[in-house]
Amino acid sequence: MIIRFPVNTWGVTSLEPSLLYAIKQVELAVRSHLDDLLKGSGVTAVQYTALTVLRRRDGLTSAQLARNSFVKTQSMADIQPLPRQPRRPPAPLSLIRSAVGAEH
Repeated sequence: MIIRFPVNTWGVTSLEPSLLYAIKQVELAVRSHLDDLLKGSGVTAVQYTALTVLRRRDGLTSAQLARNSFVKTQSMADIQPLPRQPRRPPAPLSLIRSAVGAEH
């Protein structure tokens, strides 16, 4: 993975990435790993995120679910329904641990 260092507000290239930049890099790595893990499962990353949100907080409105799933409200209508067969998504914590290479 190539990490590019951002230019700060004064136009000077930082020697260390900002905290937000580092967090975004981790988010991209986790999302890529999540996409790989979900291949062939019939569940998209957006569907998986919505399922994990609903597992924690049932009864949300579509707008609340969208905000908690990090998508626009209009995007929730584009999410295809899951197949009728009951599927349980993997535990989010174990996915995050495996994505960042932490010991279990």
